[in-house]
Amino acid sequence: MREIHLSKNELLYSALRLGAKEFIGVTDSPFGANKKQFIFESLLAQSSLIEKGYAEFDTDDNFVLANGFKDTIDICANCETCITIEERNKGKSPDRKLYYVKDSLIIELQQHDDNITLIPIDTHYTLTKYILGRIKWEVPVPQCTSTISLHSEILWKAKDCFDASTDKANGVQVLIDGGCPNTMVNAISKGISGDAASLAVVAISFDNDKSSLRSGIFVYTKSEIIQLCSESSTADEIIRFKMISSAEARKEIEEVIS
Repeated sequence: MREIHLSKNELLYSALRLGAKEFIGVTDSPFGANKKQFIFESLLAQSSLIEKGYAEFDTDDNFVLANGFKDTIDICANCETCITIEERNKGKSPDRKLYYVKDSLIIELQQHDDNITLIPIDTHYTLTKYILGRIKWEVPVPQCTSTISLHSEILWKAKDCFDASTDKANGVQVLIDGGCPNTMVNAISKGISGDAASLAVVAISFDNDKSSLRSGIFVYTKSEIIQLCSESSTADEIIRFKMISSAEARKEIEEVIS
């Protein structure tokens, strides 16, 4: 398999040809529109796929996808597991990557506007090594290892304060008054205000008509890593925070993507 460059419409049309009802991670399909629009978009996609060498009309005048290309699309469109990684760093746009796994084969999807690149990944070890490498700093086991819970309302109120540049001290006080200990308030404040980096790893696995989701969300600075978990109640959402080491973060990520 080789690297493949497509438009979003070419990708979605190819997936439809393989029986996929949706393409995880890629939205806003033009193929759910009215019948005339569907035919128009399909013909455009067919023409451009043939021009790129990814498809052809056979001797019976049937539109067929090229074998290698077809295999790559099938891994993505009918994957066993989809892994999403999103990194956020201060002053930069979020960096989001998707990985599709099927029969131990892995394809990375990179999207820039309507331009899609599909990149084969040689082994699961390579993928794991890359994802674990997103935790760039070595943070030792923290002194405080307890888990704290904060209501989402407290976090939104603190964020409003941090967004108003003249009210940051009040944002810190809102967190403390809401039950955030001094040992965590610095890292959580930086996470809410966008001064800390964050990493979210989400894996969705499919088994027939059932699916299961695993996730890990981390906010980190050069000296602290905090793991986030959410839990909903009948009243509102509660976010749990726990300070962990780099080694613990990598172990959590391995469990998500394994």
